[in-house]
Amino acid sequence: MKLAEGHKVQPGLMASRPRRVRREPHDLTDRELAGRVYRLARCASSRVDPDAWFPVTWDVAKARDQAAHAIAVCARCPVRPDCLELSLRHALGIGSHGVWGGLVEEERRAIRRAWLAGTSVTEFLQEQPARLRRDQQMALHRGHPRRRCGCGPSCG
Repeated sequence: MKLAEGHKVQPGLMASRPRRVRREPHDLTDRELAGRVYRLARCASSRVDPDAWFPVTWDVAKARDQAAHAIAVCARCPVRPDCLELSLRHALGIGSHGVWGGLVEEERRAIRRAWLAGTSVTEFLQEQPARLRRDQQMALHRGHPRRRCGCGPSCG
């Protein structure tokens, strides 16, 4: 596009929005963590049966099998590390029961000592073996209902 003769382009100040920097869960206050989890967690909008979030066995393999649908929701959740951090901070309160951050109670209990020693939740989640993810997918779709349950795009 040409400007008419005699017109000049004036330099303008371009204001851009500040880029949000993703902070690690351990850098957040309890209030910030809880706010982020309660606002953005996929579990809140999933169609997974509420009982699926609370396996009734202490055996890790059986608990993961019972909670497979819930754990599948966690696997895709954008605030999974925040959720796990919140549960570990409140291990004797709100974080003591059920699935948090894709882990069942005994898994969280097993990592808590290392977490207290300074290992970050993102490290735990990165170290989670691929075998568990495969087992989770197999358990998730074993005897799966034909209707859409909200566990993922391949569901139903």
